[in-house]
Amino acid sequence: MATTVKKTIGIQLPIEAQATGAVSNFHKISAFYFDLVSRMTQVTVMSYVSQAAAAAGKQPIGNVAVTVNLAANEYPLEELLYQKIVSAPAGDPANPGVQNIFSSATLVTE
Repeated sequence: MATTVKKTIGIQLPIEAQATGAVSNFHKISAFYFDLVSRMTQVTVMSYVSQAAAAAGKQPIGNVAVTVNLAANEYPLEELLYQKIVSAPAGDPANPGVQNIFSSATLVTE
């Protein structure tokens, strides 16, 4: 029998902004930067009034940057990126100047 894997879509935590008193209850990762050498990852988390507001495309009411350290092989991010790079199309007809020179490359494994 197949196991259903649940995907995390956000964080539930009421946080009151000191300056305005506005409360954000739902927080969602919007961007991250992963440094392969230091293994440090800076994550930008956007805060919304509610999960429904985020799902409806409403603007976030704030954001925060969080820095975390990922140990080697703790998360298969590098593997995922390598797979995506070599499987992406060679070019984008809508953007002729954008090309993926790695589209036919071979991955090296150990």
